[in-house]
Amino acid sequence: MQSLEALRKKIAGAEDLYTIVRTMKTLAAVNIRQYEKAVESSSDYYRTVELGLNTVLREGHDDLIPGPLVSGGGTGILVFGSDQGLCGSFNEQIVSFALDFIDEREEMKEHAIACVGSRAYAVLEEKGRQAGELYGVPGYPGGITPLVQDLLLKLEEWQRRKKIRHVFIFHNRPLSNVSYKPNAIKVLPLDPGWAGSFTQKKWPSHILPVYTMDRRQLFSALVSEYIFVSLFRALAESMAGENAARLSSMQAAERNIEERLDDLGRSYRNQRQTSI
Repeated sequence: MQSLEALRKKIAGAEDLYTIVRTMKTLAAVNIRQYEKAVESSSDYYRTVELGLNTVLREGHDDLIPGPLVSGGGTGILVFGSDQGLCGSFNEQIVSFALDFIDEREEMKEHAIACVGSRAYAVLEEKGRQAGELYGVPGYPGGITPLVQDLLLKLEEWQRRKKIRHVFIFHNRPLSNVSYKPNAIKVLPLDPGWAGSFTQKKWPSHILPVYTMDRRQLFSALVSEYIFVSLFRALAESMAGENAARLSSMQAAERNIEERLDDLGRSYRNQRQTSI
């Protein structure tokens, strides 16, 4: 039977851990809202870019998208995970989802991988896959834009040196404050099917817009913004999903510690009564 002093130490340790867990739970909840705002902002901007592409491509796309951006080559894979732990199977799920997606498609046999998040990078290594590039996860919403700019440079390098034709993003998208699901986004190539996804959508009003600048220049500018905002939104969603996973883990830990404290409290009271 444990002594009263030993039980007091265990109770004090559990209470300290409980305080830490509650603090991390609060921080995760606050971070979720920050990244949700970033997702909302990027979604609004994506809608603006989408309408711009709708306007340009409505006149036809044969002169703008004659074929693939590059001939031959393989697929570029961007996997978004986390640098920090205590988020359950967040990294394992997105890596498994990405690798299953790749392995099921023969055309993706030749591929290059870039990873955001050291935890996801480690999971890739455990599964026998090597990411050629590792990027750190931004610690706050304002850090998303610089990282996206670095990723855009990586895409350009892939296209120039490795003749990459297809680019996919794999990230966890939040479903609620405590849940998420893996998601895949095709960023490139800009093919007729991609163009059709914009022209099939109806303009939100009866008045169609006009533009005065060169059509090719406008299209090029819109494509650059489209790729940028696709990366930005995926990163923001991934970071919101990471904090949702952490919040869920902290809630489970909080319940476990509360149960442990109840058990320790009963043991302490029983032991104290026995001593009396």
